[in-house]
Amino acid sequence: METTLKRMLDEMKHGPDADTVILQNPFEIWGRSIRRQIQPTDASKAIPSALVRVRRQLDADYRSIPPLDELANLAAMSRSHLCHQFREHYQSTISEYVIRKRMAAAQRLLFEVHLRPGEIAEAVGYADIFQFSKQFKKSFGVSPSEYRRRQNRN
Repeated sequence: METTLKRMLDEMKHGPDADTVILQNPFEIWGRSIRRQIQPTDASKAIPSALVRVRRQLDADYRSIPPLDELANLAAMSRSHLCHQFREHYQSTISEYVIRKRMAAAQRLLFEVHLRPGEIAEAVGYADIFQFSKQFKKSFGVSPSEYRRRQNRN
């Protein structure tokens, strides 16, 4: 945590040129962590174990999303009930969750200068570099190449 806070402080010193992604992600993670610690433990709000199994499956294999029927079978729920419950407990659709996982992995991989954007796209589960670039830009506001250039300047 200390290293993350130091990086954030260094980035904030860049003033108007600060990379908002570098600053936003750790703050979001920190905020979620604090929220989990201070929220009252209400048994009715507990995440059902079936949803935890689905999330773990998605975390383990976000590169190739299992079909919704397979996830529904894993959770022993109908497809629509799984989607509703997932959104209710994780404040995200299943596809939004997977996209966030992929983009976070891509963000980390962009620090590996020996990897080309096409290789990163494939590594995080996109067969098409154009879809990957489009989603990355939608998520972070810049193309993967521009994101890498900005990181290398710092």
